[in-house]
Amino acid sequence: MDGSRVCGGARRRSGAHLWCPEAAEADPVSERPPCGTPKGYKRHLRAKQEPCRQCRDAVAAYIAERRAANPDHRVRAARAAAARRVAMRRLMALHTGEYASLLRAARREAGL
Repeated sequence: MDGSRVCGGARRRSGAHLWCPEAAEADPVSERPPCGTPKGYKRHLRAKQEPCRQCRDAVAAYIAERRAANPDHRVRAARAAAARRVAMRRLMALHTGEYASLLRAARREAGL
């Protein structure tokens, strides 16, 4: 290998690191997702930048479309939150001393 990039995110995630001449010749700057798209939004976040207005609007529109397509999303999310609260109460009951200690430390860190 000559140090060229690996081709394909799916291959990279699966661990099959294959050398690809197309990836080696590609210009990484021109391949960046454009602003005004959800991928552009993620690019901003990966670069630790504040997303621009176009990207924030694109993500908001994407989320609105997904919620409209999945009307029972709020019901499922509410049930998941209730399940987390039940699990947290059970965990606190099992580890009362540790929970109290962690809570005191978190309050100190928050200045409370």
